[in-house]
Amino acid sequence: YERTAERYEEKRELLERYYPGQPDTIESLARALIPPEFEPEIQQVIEMRQQVPPSTSIVQADTTKPERPPDSVRININTATLTELTKLPGIGPSIAARIIEYREQNGSFKRVDDITNVRGIGQTRLEQLREILEI
Repeated sequence: YERTAERYEEKRELLERYYPGQPDTIESLARALIPPEFEPEIQQVIEMRQQVPPSTSIVQADTTKPERPPDSVRININTATLTELTKLPGIGPSIAARIIEYREQNGSFKRVDDITNVRGIGQTRLEQLREILEI
């Protein structure tokens, strides 16, 4: 169930990019991934994953879709908060939390390209973010 819940969250984040401000469309398309007979179990896993343990320094993000930062604004991936990271195009709360977790476990990013070490950020996403990110 864990992998299905993870795929659901990733698909949901991707759909938010293509259907901004359309939560019903996003939810119905993301739910198509979940087999109906396993929906209660998978929903439980999704809810547990969305809860942040009290021992972590990550703060729960605002659930409203933030605006993209202006072109003149750059985000330092070594100091950005969860809220600041979720303002990046295509970065939802889950991936923003992974960026912070990566920083905490591995130290500061040495270069912008190192963000591809974070699960959920590939070369395509890096190219979309390259002009906005800084070290």
